[in-house]
Amino acid sequence: MAQESLIDRWVRKLSSDDGLQEKASKILVKELNEDLRDELILAMELEAEAEHLLYEHLTKETKKIARAKREQAEIIEKLITELGGEVDKKKIGSYVAKPDGQFKEIIKLESGLSERLVEQLNIAEDGSLHDAAKTLISLKNEHNKHLEAIESVIMKVNASL
Repeated sequence: MAQESLIDRWVRKLSSDDGLQEKASKILVKELNEDLRDELILAMELEAEAEHLLYEHLTKETKKIARAKREQAEIIEKLITELGGEVDKKKIGSYVAKPDGQFKEIIKLESGLSERLVEQLNIAEDGSLHDAAKTLISLKNEHNKHLEAIESVIMKVNASL
């Protein structure tokens, strides 16, 4: 039985990594479309809540977070296409935000998105999708800032009651 040469082993390894990258890309595209949906829903929910806030400064702050969510959605769209996927905006469909004055839906979506971003970062790293991983790290960092900003608005709203 002949031993495999170093070059043959590297060729085999690299070709198997391509399959891993392709599989990771497909998984990420599916997951990122869910993230896109949630970012757009978060933006709509924040905009709806902003319209019902009593103080102008809180309205402006909430609308600023909503704009940042839409910017995040654009980054996700770009990442989906960079990974060779198609952006699926049909999932958002005719969603109508219903403000509850307590930001319940917003916190629920933010928490779920936070957990998924960590999982997706692991998928990207395991699949050797280094550029996607960098983008996901950036998205996660921005997400943390948004979560803090939303919590700050909630505290200010509660303090004003």
